[in-house]
Amino acid sequence: MHTRKQRWYARDAHSVGDDQLMGAAATLKWDALSALGAPSHPAAVAAAGAVASAGAGGAGTGGAGAGGAAASGAREGLRLWNAEAPDHYILVVELRGSAGEALEFEACQVGFRAAWVTGGSLLHNGARILVRGVNRHEWHCIRGKALDEAHMIRDITLMKRANINAVRCSHYPNATRWYELCTMLGLYVVDEANLETHGFDPLFLHDTNHPAHNPTWLPAILERGARMYDRDKNHPCVLMWSLGNEAGYGPAHDAMAAWLRRRDPTRLVHYEGGGSRHTATDVICPMYPRLPQLRALAAAADAARDPRPIILCEYAHSMGNSTGNLREYWQAFESWPRLQGGFIWDWADQALRKTEVGPDGEEVTFWAVGGDFGDTPNDAQFCCNGLVFPDRTPHPAYSEAAACMAPVGFSLTPGGGGGGGGGGDSGPAQWEERRPGHVEREIEVFVKNKHSFVFTYFLAFEWRLLLLGRPVGASGPRVGGDGEVGWAALPPLAVAPGAEGRVQLPLTRREVAGQLLAAAQAAADGGAAALKLPVVPEDGLVEVRALLTSDTPWAPKGHVVALTQLQPLDATSLPPPRPGAVAAALRAAAAAAAEGDGKARQLRVERTAGGGMAIDGPDGLRVRVSGATGCITALSLGGRRLLAAPLEPCFYRAPTDNDRGGAGGTSYLARWVAAGLDRMAAAGPADISVRLEAAPGGSGGGGGGGGEVAVVESSFVMRPAALPAEAGVGGGGGGGGGAEVAGAGVGEVGGAHWMAMAGIEAALEGADISAPAAAAPSEAEGQAGPEGEVAVSATYRVHASGLVETEWRVDASRALPARLAPGLRASLPRVGLRAGAAFGRSARVRWLGRGPHECYPDRKLSAALRQHERHVGALYVPYVYPQENGGRTDTSWLTISGGPGPALAFVCTSNAAASGPAAAAPGARAARPALALFTVARHGWRAVQEARRPYRLDECERAAAAAEAAARAAGAAAAAAAAAAAPESPSAVADASGGAAAAVEGDAPPDAPPDEPAMLHVHLDAAHMGVGGDDSWSPSVHDAYLVPPGEYSFGVALLPLPLPGPRGT
Repeated sequence: MHTRKQRWYARDAHSVGDDQLMGAAATLKWDALSALGAPSHPAAVAAAGAVASAGAGGAGTGGAGAGGAAASGAREGLRLWNAEAPDHYILVVELRGSAGEALEFEACQVGFRAAWVTGGSLLHNGARILVRGVNRHEWHCIRGKALDEAHMIRDITLMKRANINAVRCSHYPNATRWYELCTMLGLYVVDEANLETHGFDPLFLHDTNHPAHNPTWLPAILERGARMYDRDKNHPCVLMWSLGNEAGYGPAHDAMAAWLRRRDPTRLVHYEGGGSRHTATDVICPMYPRLPQLRALAAAADAARDPRPIILCEYAHSMGNSTGNLREYWQAFESWPRLQGGFIWDWADQALRKTEVGPDGEEVTFWAVGGDFGDTPNDAQFCCNGLVFPDRTPHPAYSEAAACMAPVGFSLTPGGGGGGGGGGDSGPAQWEERRPGHVEREIEVFVKNKHSFVFTYFLAFEWRLLLLGRPVGASGPRVGGDGEVGWAALPPLAVAPGAEGRVQLPLTRREVAGQLLAAAQAAADGGAAALKLPVVPEDGLVEVRALLTSDTPWAPKGHVVALTQLQPLDATSLPPPRPGAVAAALRAAAAAAAEGDGKARQLRVERTAGGGMAIDGPDGLRVRVSGATGCITALSLGGRRLLAAPLEPCFYRAPTDNDRGGAGGTSYLARWVAAGLDRMAAAGPADISVRLEAAPGGSGGGGGGGGEVAVVESSFVMRPAALPAEAGVGGGGGGGGGAEVAGAGVGEVGGAHWMAMAGIEAALEGADISAPAAAAPSEAEGQAGPEGEVAVSATYRVHASGLVETEWRVDASRALPARLAPGLRASLPRVGLRAGAAFGRSARVRWLGRGPHECYPDRKLSAALRQHERHVGALYVPYVYPQENGGRTDTSWLTISGGPGPALAFVCTSNAAASGPAAAAPGARAARPALALFTVARHGWRAVQEARRPYRLDECERAAAAAEAAARAAGAAAAAAAAAAAPESPSAVADASGGAAAAVEGDAPPDAPPDEPAMLHVHLDAAHMGVGGDDSWSPSVHDAYLVPPGEYSFGVALLPLPLPGPRGT
């Protein structure tokens, strides 16, 4: 039976006399199920039967009664509501006059559903669901809290396209239309009472002044919950009632929970405050637990036979460049039975569009945050922690969430489609390596349906083969690989909810290997030097995807629900290349390019006045090595300058919002600045030597062949430069000082949202609530000292063809010398190189690696391993508060092109190898060398760090460039003075015939001519720290994604290339 109270404005037919009972309330009752009948689908029949058998127990006891209409659901024709198939009905109530004429109509949505918990699981209509949720504030970037229907629909459609199935109304009941739209389009809703006392009595000392304990506040608190229920009780989308947010815990919460359970036994009660395991909540719902804490919490709940599941009410704090580690959480959700998902914090950056006059006098529009309106105190950008920007443009983390929460998984192994299956998850089919003849059999793909209610009828499945990062069938401009090239349909699959199907691809592993080798040879024959590299199993990938077969209210036909990259090849079908194979292939390509052109291939090598090296060769080849820094400062070919700033080691990044997380100097940023990583420079003249060798396959003379190779050995020590007198650790100006740790914007951010949970102290004994569990300190962590130092040895092999190989050995074991507090880990931001590429803002970047969107080592599941090409401006991510951005991971090579003259390629020639605390885990699978991360940007890290608002980036870039130029000039002058004062040394260089080279004037690169293009900032990282995201107020990067101090070695080759052919999109 269904009951509805409606205000009545007609004459009461049962009244006496002529009195008009205006405003009286009438109660209407009818048997809705008699009119609607029973479920038409067997799955609905089973669910309705489960609802009916749930009994009348309390929702939090494991025997939640469905009650009312849902309890009698097993009748033909009835459809139950869920977020995957949001079937619902429209109830229309008609008021007629005495003559039968229609006077008024009222309508509302009606849906049949029930939820309860049992055995550590939340069941909706009898089926276990995974909560793929997000927290959402009502927020508009122009109108603030005033939202219209179009804005709500856009939010829901974007959520559905990201595979989100649930939303928590944080932290107040939303507009009524929101619930109607969630019912129509399919989102579970946690409806939250408008109750919060954030920070009041944080230690739960039961202060009688706390509203939860003070009886004076009891009526007001109960009214908040009762009004929420009374307004929203008929919305089918409401899955749980929340008692509020971070409002402590006391008798008032127990009273509100009891009231809601009595009034509505078909829904659950949710509340995190006070530890999330008290009796006022039907689900265990902690905030921001680390994975070890989740593991301990699940073990404690299992030991206590607690019937409640664990659902995180807030996790994955997505502030700025964040949301790392999300894949690890979803692997846990899909593998630990008691874990049923959670709600990401949060949906959208909360900033307002503002216009003001910029530094150049022009009006600029930007996202304004706390402090931009003259408001004090404020939280700066701390409310900008969404998966989408204020205008709902997706962050890169949006794609990562969609991949991690994909409701369909693909794998080459049975049961391997879990763990957060999305795009870019390649790995060998190791289980088949032991099966004889596996290379001759057709490749079999297993398809896991992670939905709880629907079959896969509504999805089409397609596959394609990628060779060398390009889809088979792609040619000419389609180098992006992210279009519709090469896709082929798979047979329709009707996989039941929670089940796994399989499909065979029409090719074998042997055929993949053969096609891959043929493609590699074709690339080499085509003259694309950057592609003349040895092939590895990762060069032959199979992509599988699931698409919508028809239009839906939230996405059009063809929308990609899930995409995964699978690696069918392994060492048995394609042996890995030998160490050094990449460098050997580049040398062979360089020699082949120089063969038979009749030009002399000799090099002229001279010592500069500053103690460096000047190397000149054919075709206008010009290379300079600084005596002050030991680094390559200039590279030109054919009259075209390719380097505009030195190729030099770099160990720092513009801090992300998460890098600032910590208090009292415990944040990553504070430790980096204290060690001086933000002002690291070569200390004193470098030790440089050089020799000439004959190139492989060449004669060393003229008349063809590979020509000569100049081998330069350079060693130097990097230490922090002195801070300017006006600068300190608290902030710098214009790129010259230390990184901002406090002050404008969010500096160090301390605190702990995640509260201790009563009853599991023993399970968590010794664990740090705000940081990963402590490990024994490394040798580097145990050394005391105020600032760091890094010893660097580099070898440059300059070929007459223009190829420049660089090999680097970096001892960063003393880079972070300060002793750490227990539970903290030492980590560098990066270990790699930076350079200035002499290309303008119209340049294009092409790479073989992950993309096309931004990705970082702990946030790359959604980034496909392909050949990509983008305009340099498209690599930039305009976070509300400027910070490290634009990275792409696992990159074998990249090229920068634009303007007249050759393009410039950077090729990783050796893997990042580490010893000491940074040593890689044993048993790592061999692969072609790849950079951990690269960035190409218009602005350097100093400008990004100082800008504080995107519109100030150009201004800060000019200031930073001037400061760095002055520092280099001072260093070159000091090196020249030191060289002049030193005793005369032996011959600067011996050529192949034993002659001596003369010294030349100058050590720094000449100023760029007025018509030279602007500079692009390039970072080539052998190792790069993850961005973290478990929270933003404590160090949160997982151990696997840290860059511990230690010894690293890696190689990068610089290769000028002819202008590329037709470009991709």
